[in-house]
Amino acid sequence: MRKLVEFSVGNRVLVNLLILFVLGAGTMSYLRMRREMFPDFSRQAIVIVTEYIGASPKEVEELITAKIEEEVAQVDDVDELLSVSQESRSEIVIKFQPDTEMSRALSDVRAALDNVTDLPEQTEEPEVNEVKSSFPVITVSLSGDIDEGALREMAKDIRDDLRRLPGVGAVGILGIRKRQIWVEVDPERLDQYRLSLDDLRAAIASHNRNVPGGTLKTVRGEILLRTLGEAEGVGDVERIILRAKGVGHSLTVGDVASVRETFKEATTMGRFGGKPAINLVVTKERDGDAIDIALRVRRSVQEMRRSIPETVTLEVYNDFSVFIQNRLNTLRWSGAIGLCIVLAMLWFFVRTRIALLTSLGIPFAMLGAIVLMSAYGISLNMVSLFGLIL
Repeated sequence: MRKLVEFSVGNRVLVNLLILFVLGAGTMSYLRMRREMFPDFSRQAIVIVTEYIGASPKEVEELITAKIEEEVAQVDDVDELLSVSQESRSEIVIKFQPDTEMSRALSDVRAALDNVTDLPEQTEEPEVNEVKSSFPVITVSLSGDIDEGALREMAKDIRDDLRRLPGVGAVGILGIRKRQIWVEVDPERLDQYRLSLDDLRAAIASHNRNVPGGTLKTVRGEILLRTLGEAEGVGDVERIILRAKGVGHSLTVGDVASVRETFKEATTMGRFGGKPAINLVVTKERDGDAIDIALRVRRSVQEMRRSIPETVTLEVYNDFSVFIQNRLNTLRWSGAIGLCIVLAMLWFFVRTRIALLTSLGIPFAMLGAIVLMSAYGISLNMVSLFGLIL
């Protein structure tokens, strides 16, 4: 410490330049640093989701979950395997050791999945994603006493508009029911044509799917072939052929059943101001600034209000950027008040010049810490701001 003091006294110009550099660099870093609620972190886990439409939980467990678990269990650094097999869906969560490099683990899991070659043909391609903690920035609520389908389509349009805003990573929709097609069978007609429910189910399942057809090599390259057979509406389901009745005639689903479009039973319900609502939760990209994103969303919502019906309300709530802004204001006021108190106390006992130079240590220490935070990629979040305030 003594040598440091002697060096500073003997090299006053260098020390003064260093102080100015830290103050300038700290101010620039503070203005450019990313502001967010909490820092991003990985949960050291990977999730595998596989869809097998129409399969029972037991079939999903035996034909999908067990086979995938057998392969991924051999991946290095696996700590725990958790799986849930339910109707039409298999979900496997792979937890890794704390020091595992997740990019390598993700590649290893995908390589292990390539070894699973005996899954049912109707199975969708497994989705592999790393489990990361993401905190919402702001929520937009769309509410009104209008048709559910119209409100649903309006919410999708708003979601697409919000996704295009700079810094927005994803927009999740809550309180929306998925569209589904109901086939209500007439038992008498089934008996008349000597058909069973299994025959009807098998016919719908075999026609309501897209089938890969391989590749076609041409002079311009390879072309992927795929047969599109997935039903898009009531009419497509009604026209599915069950049996040929003669030359030019066939028995269709519409001949033995009533087909209508509806929505799945609600598992979550949203309300805003006492009216049915659909909530759009906005999360940011990794490098996005929460305060800037919240401001852009609010401006976008104001513009959208001009184009929606008067019976529909578009509002924002759960704006977490407010907490970040309040913490930043606390940091500024704490620094200013602390600086004034130190300066006043020193002014009573020492000369003004010495008091000013000594008080300069407060902004120097704080801005120096911000320079180091910026260099190590640490953002201004609720945790780091709490440390700076202390």
